[in-house]
Amino acid sequence: MVRAWACKKRGLCCKFQLVQIDEVERKRIRRKIAEDPGEGGEYAELGEALSDENVERIDGWPTLPRKESNCGFLGADSLCGLRKRYGESVYPQVCKKFPYLSMLTPDRHLFDLSFQCPTALELLATETDFRVDVEPEGEPPVERVAFLTEDRECFDLQGQRISVTAFWDLHWSLFERFRARPESNPTERLLAFAEEVTGEEAASPAVLRRDIWRRGAFEPSVERELLRLAGEVPEGLHWLWIWIAPQDYTLDLQPEPRAEGLAERGGPSGLDEEAVFMRYLLHRFHCPVFYISQPNPRFLLSTFFAMIARYRIERARGFDVLGAIRQLDRFFIHTSNPGAIFGTESTFPSWRAMASLARAVAVG
Repeated sequence: MVRAWACKKRGLCCKFQLVQIDEVERKRIRRKIAEDPGEGGEYAELGEALSDENVERIDGWPTLPRKESNCGFLGADSLCGLRKRYGESVYPQVCKKFPYLSMLTPDRHLFDLSFQCPTALELLATETDFRVDVEPEGEPPVERVAFLTEDRECFDLQGQRISVTAFWDLHWSLFERFRARPESNPTERLLAFAEEVTGEEAASPAVLRRDIWRRGAFEPSVERELLRLAGEVPEGLHWLWIWIAPQDYTLDLQPEPRAEGLAERGGPSGLDEEAVFMRYLLHRFHCPVFYISQPNPRFLLSTFFAMIARYRIERARGFDVLGAIRQLDRFFIHTSNPGAIFGTESTFPSWRAMASLARAVAVG
């Protein structure tokens, strides 16, 4: 899939998200605009927004200025005006590299795609043969979003410290076991897999009403049920719900990021939902960039069950299959929310509590 990806220049990666750049890029862009503000000074205001005094920062990183919810440099032709006017030398690295993801381990460099990109989503939906090249031909513009090397603390399934090499040996063994399981339903496969590798039984499913899902609220009775079944709810679990509350999540309810428009632009239709979602989980298992916050197989299980829960929430909120997967990548891959949900101090995230939530029955 990495080899097959080719940008269709729809500009959707420039919409509804902040683009973080580094200080060198910020100063270079600002200097270029000062020298040439464009026809009629069209970029003068954007250049001023990148000044020391005015630039918007997230976690210390400068961001490209926006117009409404889009990158300010996005043109009416869905192409980057910054790149067109000033050339490759001022085109930010993050823009060059999107939608590639990668993860560096002691013995391999993993490549995959960000499924925030609708073109990548189309490949996910249509490429039925699961394949990610460990060493793709050529030199694709890869964003190294995660590094898990010898300076990290890694754990086995029992919470015992192991070397990074032993950890990755364990991970690939678990990956092959998960991929080889016969269950076609993603939830059933993950439940059977988790019980097999941990020797624990999954908690009974909680009940969460569909209207509660749609609002993104976390009902106290469900929390009490999880406490009873699992003994402990991860302290940050509320983030899975608060972050998707409509008042905080308005942008993603706009039509552009939703995937139903793919069919209108020649994308797939009549998708096999379970098969597509299973392919997505396999990709994220293969290149688990969220491991960087906690190299622990139980953290992987907890995250996957949280993904399933979040997927069900997004479907109940009206997103189609690909739109819901796009939201998963935004939440779990492009933010630090997995750490916020489970915390990074505990060696044993409660996968059983998340399994109960992932199996929640939609009633009413």
